Amino acid sequence: MQLFLFIKLERKQQKLVLVRRLYEQGFEREDIINLFGFIDWMLSLPIELEQEFWQEIRNFEESKRMQYITSVERIGFQKGIEQSQNQIKQVLLCAFATSVANHSVLPVPLGALRIISFSPSGTSR
Repeated sequence: MQLFLFIKLERKQQKLVLVRRLYEQGFEREDIINLFGFIDWMLSLPIELEQEFWQEIRNFEESKRMQYITSVERIGFQKGIEQSQNQIKQVLLCAFATSVANHSVLPVPLGALRIISFSPSGTSR
């Protein structure tokens, strides 16, 4: 019984080592997911050890503070931000034009208006 437990603990440690190496070698998120599927299949663990394994992986990820985002996801996020900015600009311009037409705001010279766009880091440009 003790030998069986030792083997399972050793399997968990080997699984941890392999998965950590995937992160440390700089693989893309998609590659990590694909390779992890193979590792997970080869080194299956009992439920208790699997839970311990996942807690250790979460701790490892937090300690490294690495967020793996594929280039496709990055492009999608950027496009979503740009579309949102354009929609906000259109809504504001439409609301402003409606307010001016209804004389509910004081008209200002067009040169006094400045549209500010924000980068993902939160700085304006």
